[in-house]
Parts: sequence; structure tokens; C-alpha cells
Amino acid sequence: MTHRMAALLCVLTVGSAAVGAASNGFTSTWKSPEAGPMNFAGRKVAAIAIVGDESLRMSAEEALAREISARGPKAEAAYRLISPSRPCSSTLRARSRSGPA
Repeated sequence: MTHRMAALLCVLTVGSAAVGAASNGFTSTWKSPEAGPMNFAGRKVAAIAIVGDESLRMSAEEALAREISARGPKAEAAYRLISPSRPCSSTLRARSRSGPA
């Protein structure tokens, strides 16, 4: 009986995922006429992940920073730049110029 329940659960999960994926899409898009490609090669950027679990967020930001850095910019995980007390923007700018603590 447990094998049959597991198979049913698997079918329901796959079916739900297929239905959910099929309903996603854009109804309209907009792009500024002045927008163009940007070159961030050699520039500093912050890799930010918005996740409720702090350890997952840190891992995601590190992975994202590695991927971004592999493509040219100098990426840093945001948790290294932003303290939990949420400093003001001038503090963030100063930290981004000086590098991680």
C-alpha cells in the first residue's frame, strides 16, 4: 500500500508542477528606449539574495558572487558588506570602496 501511495504522490507532484509552470508568463513588457547594454567588467557589484533562511542566503550570495566574478565584474556577497543592523547608504558606499571587513 505504501508503494501505491508514493507513486500517487509522485504523480500528483509532477502534475502540479506542470500545471504551475504552464501558467507562468508575461502579459506585457516594457523597455526604456534609452536602455542599452552595460559593461560591468572590473567594476564592483554586490550579489544579493533575498531568502528567509540566513545560512541559505549566505550560500546563495557566495555562489552568485562567484558566478558574477567569473564573467568580469568584481562581485562581493552582500552579507559581507551589510551588517544585520542595516547601515545607512553612506556606510554601504564606504564599505564597498574599502572591501570586506
